[in-house]
Amino acid sequence: MRTFLATAWATSARLPVLCIALATFVWTIPLQWIDLWTRHQINGDVALYESYAGLIALGDIPYRDFAIEYPPGAAGLFWATWWIPGDYFTAFSALMLVSLCLCILGAICSARHLGFSPRRQAVIGCVIACTPLLLGSLVQARFDLAIAAILSWMFYAALTERWKWMWSLAAVGILIKLIPLALIPLLVVWQLRRRDLRSALIGAGSAISVAILAVVPFILLSPSGMWYMINYNARRPPQLETVIATVMLVAHTVANTPVEILGSFGSVNVVGTGPELAAKALFAVLVVLTLGCALQAARLLRTATATHAPDILVCAGAASVIGFTLTGKSLSPQYMVWLLPLTFLIAGRRGIVAIGCAIAAQILTQTYFPIHYWGLVNAHSREITLLAARNLILIVLLVVCWPRANRVAGAGLLAPPDTAQPTST
Repeated sequence: MRTFLATAWATSARLPVLCIALATFVWTIPLQWIDLWTRHQINGDVALYESYAGLIALGDIPYRDFAIEYPPGAAGLFWATWWIPGDYFTAFSALMLVSLCLCILGAICSARHLGFSPRRQAVIGCVIACTPLLLGSLVQARFDLAIAAILSWMFYAALTERWKWMWSLAAVGILIKLIPLALIPLLVVWQLRRRDLRSALIGAGSAISVAILAVVPFILLSPSGMWYMINYNARRPPQLETVIATVMLVAHTVANTPVEILGSFGSVNVVGTGPELAAKALFAVLVVLTLGCALQAARLLRTATATHAPDILVCAGAASVIGFTLTGKSLSPQYMVWLLPLTFLIAGRRGIVAIGCAIAAQILTQTYFPIHYWGLVNAHSREITLLAARNLILIVLLVVCWPRANRVAGAGLLAPPDTAQPTST
């Protein structure tokens, strides 16, 4: 019995503990003390979060008493951080470290359920733990790791068919940041294939209803305040790091075409009629990508084997998240953490390529942000080249992750295929 318990602990607990220890070390030592990750930081967002939290703590109501461009869930996150002991930046950083650890745990649990080899699980956990070094210290000053943690556990719930848990996490994610909306068609398809259409529609309807009900009180208190949030995000021009801006910046570098760069809406953007029309076109592309990915998954799941079906879900989920990232009006550096939970869970050699692309995208992002960001703002060719390379890799990653039938068997990383059936964790 002792031998059995020791073996069980070694296989089920030791790896997550080690990965969390690695993440904690990375977060508390190099990220805080080494010059590469401490100089030239652009962390104004945390000061903004703190100002919102302070107003709420004083009794002001978001949207009614002060304008805020974030959804209610994000405002709640800012307010909750206010009550953590210590200065606000340290407390927020600690909360993001917890989110990173939760993301690691969710990814490892999903990898085990998918039947990945121990070596592949270790790679997933360790690379996610090292994200702060790959992407930079901005991860502690933005709340996107909270979304990464929610996505990680939402897909574990989907893989293990914990439907209430899955839809509850989707609702929470929508209230913090809208990205889970892009995954709802896929999750409906998945539950339809694993259970039935009625339960899938009820689950999706419940998630959306919870999100709407959480917003209704703020609408009743201040319709104009909620409209400000919607209008703010609808009116903002394409941010400097988006695909639209990248095309314009490359054209400016190669052919000296005019491009107007202006600071507005809390970021640096490309402005003009052309970017606005391109942003509307990309929104249409987002809708097509989201629905197309869900329909492709539905088609593949009709004939998929029991071992192949979860891989289709993971690939389609990763593709949906990447598509959402590429087609938005904002593609801020911290959005790279959205790639963590799903791109690392794709099986076989395609999964190795996906991990490589995700790592490259993070490293390339850090090569221009934050140290050389003002070179990008001033349209310097070196920074434009780095940005274009990052966005091109994201496009390649979308192609790699797109669900397809001709899956390469084997979940092990640089190891013989693991023929064992997936087991629950």
